[in-house]
Amino acid sequence: MFLFEEHCLFRRVFVAILVVCSFPLQCFPCRHSTEQIVTSILGAPESDMIKQRRWWIITACICILAWFISMVVTSLGLVLSVVGATGSTTISYILPGFVYYSLQREWSILRVLAFAQFVLGCIIIPSALTFIFLYQ
Repeated sequence: MFLFEEHCLFRRVFVAILVVCSFPLQCFPCRHSTEQIVTSILGAPESDMIKQRRWWIITACICILAWFISMVVTSLGLVLSVVGATGSTTISYILPGFVYYSLQREWSILRVLAFAQFVLGCIIIPSALTFIFLYQ
């Protein structure tokens, strides 16, 4: 029995190290995208000090939100369901339809179908999230 507990502790330590090392890899694109959105709304910072302060504020907000979500959510299955419903639908339906519709200027049946695919993706995401939260 002691040997089993020792192996579990060993595995838990490595999972913790994996999570700690993967968080910066996930935080970087999130911070970069958030910084681009903030810059488009507020404008470019005038000085390096304001840019640095904005970087720290965005990083602190991401860390606080990640901590809050990790304390509130008790089911990893729920998180994976939400990520799957939004991420896969966005990649499979919304982005291809939007990109084709935006790049193709002349009207054709393919452009209409691309727009229909985009609209379908915009309908699937709220529907899937509704089913996830109602039946969880």
